[in-house]
Amino acid sequence: MADAQSTASSILEPPQLLKYVPAHRILICKVCQYALQPLAISRHLKDYHQIRRGARRPFMRYVASFDLQEPENIGIPAALENPVPFLPVVNGFACCIPTCGYVSMSAKLMTTHGNSQHQATNQTGRWRRVKLQTFFRGKHLRYFEVSPPDFQHERTEIQKCSEGIQRATLDRLDLALLHHFKTSTCFSLSIDPSIQKIWETAVPEMASANLYLMQGLLACSALHLASIQPSIQQELTTRAGSYQALALPLFRSAISCVDDHNCHAIYAFSRLLVIFAFASQPKADSFLLTGMVAENDVSSCLHLIRGGCSLLFSVKPVIESGPLRRLIPPGEEHTDISAYQEDPRLSSLAFLSTLEPDEAWQGKASVIYLDAFMELRTAFRRTYIRGPSLTVWDVVHHWPAQISDEFVTLLGNEHPGSLVLVAHYCILLKQLETYWYMNGYAARLLSQIYIRIGQKWQSWIRWPLQDVGLDQ
Repeated sequence: MADAQSTASSILEPPQLLKYVPAHRILICKVCQYALQPLAISRHLKDYHQIRRGARRPFMRYVASFDLQEPENIGIPAALENPVPFLPVVNGFACCIPTCGYVSMSAKLMTTHGNSQHQATNQTGRWRRVKLQTFFRGKHLRYFEVSPPDFQHERTEIQKCSEGIQRATLDRLDLALLHHFKTSTCFSLSIDPSIQKIWETAVPEMASANLYLMQGLLACSALHLASIQPSIQQELTTRAGSYQALALPLFRSAISCVDDHNCHAIYAFSRLLVIFAFASQPKADSFLLTGMVAENDVSSCLHLIRGGCSLLFSVKPVIESGPLRRLIPPGEEHTDISAYQEDPRLSSLAFLSTLEPDEAWQGKASVIYLDAFMELRTAFRRTYIRGPSLTVWDVVHHWPAQISDEFVTLLGNEHPGSLVLVAHYCILLKQLETYWYMNGYAARLLSQIYIRIGQKWQSWIRWPLQDVGLDQ
């Protein structure tokens, strides 16, 4: 892949990737759709677009011809100016007080602003819906209001630029893995033919214009091929990790600014991220145990999955009307659950902190545990409702995506109550054993819990051990 990557500069000229905006003295990456800090441009080309040092030279000569401002020296444009080219336009809110100028993407923050800054007990008419942009991401993110015209021209250029980079960076093995995804992997991700069709056609088409989605797709294809070709398993697993390492920075950037245009690719990648998280963990000890709190670990994906689920909530209506709508699980509103009866062994977990007094329950631990237990109880009911249609995304969304950050901390510290709940979660994971990326996962995870939980608490995981087949 390195040889293919070195040809990027011969396929893309610097102006095709980078756009200078003289009015604000900023340089925008057309693909990533945000302004670059002057001292970080070379690293951005290397880390995000895999342009090697020699190939970066014409790009850096191009950059040197501009007088670029540091982020802290750039002023906010006046309200209702035309949008800055190649920056996403997102929905947001603006304070209606003429001299205020406060804007945000969050209705909750607008309410807080009204209460704290304007002592507004009645929020009606205090803020209005607007369109927003930001030059930078991360710590320099600052939104400003714009009046957006049609963005079709910019979107066309962005797509052409992305496709050019894809052609530059896909080598022979990459193309073989893309073919494998469209002819084999896509059919292994669901038993529903309509959903298989989405993975076969719609997602690869999106990936051709989204670098992180293409890398995520190739990572899952490599892991799938590794599962059926043991002779080259090591090579393919290493390759999959490399793909994911390239994809995650771009994905983090994308989810920092979700809008109606990028939400479909973000949703598709978040689905593939779940597959990668399970399929790449042969020891089952870094996705739902200690690795959950290792944010710098590429394989620690739960934080991104949880964050992606919450961010996508605001654009769910857009996804529901788009090409991936069949991937969204149905709700419970019209489902008959009268036949569902909760297992008494699950119900008994509500009393764990009472029946097993221990110093581990000091502080808020018992409250945090009980909240997570209630979410797990709901997950069992929803799993029953889904029946044969249950998918790994259902199981992840039903519980790991719902638990609190405080519970994640308990789990990272191997609190016995948190380990008991994860052990029972393995009962749900066991139901997905027929999928290649879940084969043996529940047993491996439960084995790790049995080792770590301590003899005092082992009787509380007897049911999961029996269900998963580890009670011998």
